[in-house]
Amino acid sequence: MFPADRDPRSLAVEYDYRGRRARKSFADTYQARRFYVGQARLGRNPKVYRSETMTTEVTPTETPAAETQTNKTQALAKKRTAKKAAAKKAVKKATKKAAKKASPTEREPGERAAGARKTSGLPAAEKRARFLKALKQLGAVSATTAVPAAAVVKRDGKLTPFDVYCQGYHKNELATDGLIKLVNVEGTRGLAYHLTAKGQKEA
Repeated sequence: MFPADRDPRSLAVEYDYRGRRARKSFADTYQARRFYVGQARLGRNPKVYRSETMTTEVTPTETPAAETQTNKTQALAKKRTAKKAAAKKAVKKATKKAAKKASPTEREPGERAAGARKTSGLPAAEKRARFLKALKQLGAVSATTAVPAAAVVKRDGKLTPFDVYCQGYHKNELATDGLIKLVNVEGTRGLAYHLTAKGQKEA
């Protein structure tokens, strides 16, 4: 039997709440009993106190609501902060990935990009003549005046980067016959081309 069933005085139920003891007063015995049973089922160790002058020390219906709202606000702020940090990290990662992905395609003049095999469709003899002529017009007659493939393409107007790459290839007849020479562009992986004395005569 509930300990206050036969006591008409005001009573209160004290129970464990957020690491401390809270107390709630009741004027009605049956309301107190229902509350007592509910707290007991929750394992909050409820105890009943009788007193004609007893007042409520803590109002669980008010304090928990305020604390809950504060907790929700803090959780929301924390979630927003984490979301911003994740977005910032994602942007940084994407930028780094884009830069890394772009670097192989940003090749130095004279270096053929992978997959760039578009040709002008001109006959091989004409490509050869145009390549030599462009080098001569650009004044590429020594290692110090050697020019990259981009300069040859721009000067000629019809040859493609792949055409220039093929004509300037170190195993192509222009190089093996001693008409042109290839030089490395200092500080890069790119190549530059220039005519030899023999090549100047044929150009």
